[in-house]
Amino acid sequence: MWATILAGTPLGTIEFALPARQGQATRPVRQAVFAKTLSLPDGASGQLSVTGLIAQEINAPAGCKPVEWRLLTNRAADSYSHLSPETLLNAAEAAANAAGFTVA
Repeated sequence: MWATILAGTPLGTIEFALPARQGQATRPVRQAVFAKTLSLPDGASGQLSVTGLIAQEINAPAGCKPVEWRLLTNRAADSYSHLSPETLLNAAEAAANAAGFTVA
């Protein structure tokens, strides 16, 4: 499934500063954002329409593991305008809440 998403054309890019952590200084991160609507079995002989999102780091510095995140949501995200940070955070929070987690 994830390979199918990455086979498409990126919808755009995002940039942010990755905070310092043990043994690594703060550094800029630039990611290509991919999204694709998929149909998955729903477990009841039907199909569930979902959107898979992947943000994959472009040109990570030598010696640094590239930053990549993945999100599977029931929310539509077929254009870059649907991928605002607020929209993505709302989708992630809704998924966490549905799974019984509390998002601080």
